[in-house]
Amino acid sequence: MKTRANKLTAAEKRIKAVQLRQQGMTLEQISNQLSINTTIASKYLREALEELADEQYTDTEDYRTLQMLRLEGLLSLVWEKAAGGDLNAVDKARQLIDQMSRLMNLYQPTKFAHTHAASEDVQSGGVNEVIPILNSIEEWLAKVHAEASDPDETNIH
Repeated sequence: MKTRANKLTAAEKRIKAVQLRQQGMTLEQISNQLSINTTIASKYLREALEELADEQYTDTEDYRTLQMLRLEGLLSLVWEKAAGGDLNAVDKARQLIDQMSRLMNLYQPTKFAHTHAASEDVQSGGVNEVIPILNSIEEWLAKVHAEASDPDETNIH
């Protein structure tokens, strides 16, 4: 005799698997409840999470686009006055441009890579180079300490 779980379609089982997981059930418990093996239960959950992530990404991008259109509309209202020298309009335009830049993630932190001055092997991939003047903090501290002890030496390099 077939149970209700056996009569569910794959799509219904996927939805049920997510609901059961949200209730705290393990993969084994989900597979037993839905009369499927744990590999299939895992697949259903993974597919559902991927779909949710895609939907959220799309929703986020749609919202970002809407906000950008709104900010561009506001900027167009103050642009002419700002270009004409109205300082209040300049400030408003700057604030709008700043908000638009943040919305587009233009203020990403800069990445730095540590390299040696003698080395020609440069790390790439959007990473700026930082060539150390000294090889270690200990060397720097020793140099600072030595210069502090020498009354003739007044500049720290």
